[in-house]
Amino acid sequence: MMRSAAIFVLLFLIVLPAGAKAQNPHLPVRPSLIHLHAIGTPTIGPSAGTADSVESQATGFFISPEGFALTVEHFFKPLEAVDAINVRIEASIGDAGAGVMKYPAYFISELGNLDLALLKIDLPHDHPPIEPFVLGTIADIDPSDPPDIFSSGFSENNYKTHAISVNDPESDEVPYGWTLNVAIDGGESGSPVYTKNGTVIGLLKGSPKHIATLAIMIPVDFAQPLVGYIKIRELEKEILQLRQVVGAMKAGDPPIDIRLNQVEDGLKEIGKRFEWTATTSRDDGSLQVKYTKLIKGGPQIGSIQLQITPRLRLREGNDIISKDMPTLKLKSGGPPSFPRDSFDPVLKQGVFVVADVQDKLEAQYELAENAVGKPEPYRDLLISIVPATEDGLNLPPVILNVSPDYVWK
Repeated sequence: MMRSAAIFVLLFLIVLPAGAKAQNPHLPVRPSLIHLHAIGTPTIGPSAGTADSVESQATGFFISPEGFALTVEHFFKPLEAVDAINVRIEASIGDAGAGVMKYPAYFISELGNLDLALLKIDLPHDHPPIEPFVLGTIADIDPSDPPDIFSSGFSENNYKTHAISVNDPESDEVPYGWTLNVAIDGGESGSPVYTKNGTVIGLLKGSPKHIATLAIMIPVDFAQPLVGYIKIRELEKEILQLRQVVGAMKAGDPPIDIRLNQVEDGLKEIGKRFEWTATTSRDDGSLQVKYTKLIKGGPQIGSIQLQITPRLRLREGNDIISKDMPTLKLKSGGPPSFPRDSFDPVLKQGVFVVADVQDKLEAQYELAENAVGKPEPYRDLLISIVPATEDGLNLPPVILNVSPDYVWK
């Protein structure tokens, strides 16, 4: 009996690590991580003209099977600072260092004020299929009772993993950021923050000044203007595959084809059916966003995600210049989403009201050095809108420029 008990204990000790390994949330997502290395030749500074003498490193991750990837925009800052030329970006998948295959990567787009960038990794046709991360939403995270969250990425050539906890769903340095309890190293910026099932809720931006034990997370919701069209393309591809199965629509075809036509029409045309305007209200200091439906019938807009980038007027010597300021923090937590306040069925107009915008603008320019101030503290407001239909389909983003016409206090 003692020998049997010993064998049982030995088996338990052997099986336990295997079970623990199966629970590791980092292993399934590692093949979707990217080590990014940018190299270029400076045209200014002490190393001007020296080939490949400026470089930068970061982490990124795949968001589509075609090779699109997200990372942080400040990945490019060291090269921009010296006006680098002959820049190339190398991407290593799932690992880093000597002997790891490197693929060329290309810049696609950016949201500079949010420190987000979209890249495309040039993969060969015979490359194994990419399993992209699933993009979630910070709206599903309760800061008072958050789920277990994790991150992994690369510092230099070293693979790093972290178990993370939420410190604060706000950040003193980044108006749209969350503060996390985790210490990160250089190169880990751009690493995905994900739940135990691999759903991404944000990207690591960096550490706050002088606090190495914390990190700032950019909620992945803010990447919607960069990734929205990729999602639409994937839906269009699925529709095309379904059409190849069901064939073209003919009289008497079953309802499946009719529904496919409706979905396809929505993906391609629905965004063109709305005209958008925005005005500032002197009565209550709000911003009113209005859409007019140009075509009768079809879906209506139920909500919008909104970002406002103020362009502050500043004195620079004898000149007056304008400068993009940080995006206004319109709500605590994730990206500000606003339900429709009213709809006029006769005019076919929907209205969204964003309260307290004037107060937030005044608080911002009062803290800025060299601000021109009243009567025209701001040149204009850059407004990015992501509309969503009543059934939850995100439409392509809309960009508006508005001159604020408030009575400044």
